[in-house]
Amino acid sequence: MKNILLFLFIICGVQTSSAIEEISIQKKWYHIDNDLRLIVINKDIAELSLMLDERIETIVLDRVYRFVNPIETIVKGQMYQIFNNPEDSLYNIIFSELPVVDLKIEEPITDEPRIPCKFNMTEPGGAVIDANIGIELRGGYSQSFPKKSYRIEFWKDSIGLENEDVSLLGMRKDDDWNLLALYNEPLRIRNKTNHELWRLIHTCHYSDIETKAKNGIEMEYVDLFLNGSYKGIYCLSERVDKKQLKLKDFDGQFRGELYKGISWGASTFDKLPDYDNNSSVWSGFEIQYPDGVIDWSFIYSFVEFVIKSDSYTFYSDIQRKLHVDNAIDYFIFLNLLRARDNTGKNVYVAKYDSDEPYFFVPWDLDGTFGIAWDGLNDSVTTGILSNGVYNRLWNNQPENVFPEKIRKRWASLRSTILKSNDLQDLFKNNYLYLKSNGAFDREEMAWTDFSDNPEHLLYMEDWTNKRIAYLDSLFNYSVVGSYKTQSIKRTFTVYPNPASDVLFVNSGDGEIDKVVVYNSTGQILMENNFAEHKIHLNNLTNGVYYLKISSSSMVEVHRFVVKK
Repeated sequence: MKNILLFLFIICGVQTSSAIEEISIQKKWYHIDNDLRLIVINKDIAELSLMLDERIETIVLDRVYRFVNPIETIVKGQMYQIFNNPEDSLYNIIFSELPVVDLKIEEPITDEPRIPCKFNMTEPGGAVIDANIGIELRGGYSQSFPKKSYRIEFWKDSIGLENEDVSLLGMRKDDDWNLLALYNEPLRIRNKTNHELWRLIHTCHYSDIETKAKNGIEMEYVDLFLNGSYKGIYCLSERVDKKQLKLKDFDGQFRGELYKGISWGASTFDKLPDYDNNSSVWSGFEIQYPDGVIDWSFIYSFVEFVIKSDSYTFYSDIQRKLHVDNAIDYFIFLNLLRARDNTGKNVYVAKYDSDEPYFFVPWDLDGTFGIAWDGLNDSVTTGILSNGVYNRLWNNQPENVFPEKIRKRWASLRSTILKSNDLQDLFKNNYLYLKSNGAFDREEMAWTDFSDNPEHLLYMEDWTNKRIAYLDSLFNYSVVGSYKTQSIKRTFTVYPNPASDVLFVNSGDGEIDKVVVYNSTGQILMENNFAEHKIHLNNLTNGVYYLKISSSSMVEVHRFVVKK
C-alpha cells in the first residue's frame, strides 16, 4: 500500500514536505489591497534569492498563501497567483524594487487645510520611515482627475505644531514634498524625465557660491497605498522653493525673490496691470519668497522694463536684469519639449540676491513631447513658443546677440546631451525601470483607462525626431555637429572614449575651474574642483555618462562611455 501511495505522489508531481520551501516576509515589506486582490512585495530580490534553495510553494504574509504554480526563482516584476482559501478569488502577487509609500488617514483629503496623516515608506534595502505628516490635494485642473496628486508636510507631532525636515530617497532634506499622480501622462515618464533633462542642461549661475543650489527638482518613483487601497505609480518630488535655490535671506529688505507662474498675465511679460501689495497674487504670479512679505514693485519693474524700454536701453541693460544664459537654456528647453503650458504659467521667476539678475526655473513638465496638458496627443512639431521676454530677445536688432547665442548653445547641446539617441535613452531608462518592476501591470489594475501600449513610446520617439529636425533647421544646425555656415570649435578634449579606469581632460588654452560627472538620469556622481588632468572612474559601472567642464568663460558637456 505504501508503495502505491508513493507511486501516486510521483506521477502527480507532488513533492514531500522536505522538498517544499516556505518563505516568510516581514510586514514592512508587503502591502495588500484586498479589493484589487493585489499584493506588492518590495523586499530586495537579490536578498530573497539568497534565501532560496528549492522551489517555493507557500508564502507567509498576513496569512499563509499557496502559489497556484510553485516557483523556483523570484523574477522581479512578474505577476504570480496565490490563494489562502481555495474557495476565494486568487490574489496577484508581484515583487518590485520601487519604494512603497503607505498613508493612513481618518478623514477625507481636501485642497485646504492639510489633514493629519500617518506616513510610512519602505525601501527594498530595508530603510523605513514612519512619520506624522499633513496632507492636502495639489494642483488646479488636475484635482478633477480621479487619480489625485498631493502635497505633504512632515510634522514632529500629530497635529502639526512643529515641522520636521526629512531626507527621502537620497533627495534633499526638507519638510515639504509633493506626491505627483502623473495621471495625464500616457506612460508616466515625461515629468520625471524632463526634470532630469533640465538638470543636465542647466545649473545655477551662482553654484560656485552656493554649491548645493539646484535650478530644478529631483523626483523618484514610488508605489502608493492609501488606507489599504493601491493608488498606483507616483513620483515623490522635491519642491521649487527658497531652500532648493539657496536664495538670500530676507533681512528687512528684498534680497532673494521667488515668484510662481500660476496663470497668464504679467507672467508672460506682455501685460502690466496695477498691483496690490495686500494680495499674494498679481497678474499670473504668486509670490513664494520672501514668505509673508509682499512687495510687487520689484518684479513689476522688471516686467515694465521688458514691455516699455526702448531697444537701446533693453539690449544695453538686459544682461543686468536677466541671466541671459539661463534664459537661453530655458528657451531651448521650452521649445524642445514644446511645453505650451510653460511660457508664463508653470515657470518660476527667481533672483538669488538683490544685485543679481532674474532667472527661470521650470515645473509641472507633463504636457510635453507630443501631448497637451490633458494627456491627449498634440502632433504639431513646428513653431516656436515664446513670451514677451523672448519676443524682444529674438528680434534681430544690431545690438542683439541673443539669436547667435541660441544657435551656438543649440549646437553645443546637440553634440552632447541632445543627441537623438541619448535623448531617447533618457525616456527609455525610466520606461524600462517601471516596466521591469511590473509597475505598468499594477497601474492598469488601479486605473483601467491606463494602458502600457508600446505605440505611446513609438509615437513619442517619432515626434521627438521630427521636433529636433525642425529646430535643427531653425537654428541652422547640421547633423554632423556644426553650423551650416561655420564649424564649432571645442576648447576641451576628453579621452579615451570609451574609458575603463581613468578619463583624461586636455584643457587646451582653457583654464578649468570645475568638473561634474552625471549619469544618464542627471544625477551628480562626482563634483570637484579640477586639480589634475584626470578623473578616476573606479566607482562607475559600465554605461553612458556626461562630463560637465566649467571655466570662467564657458561650459562644455562631453558624453563618455565607461566600458571595463
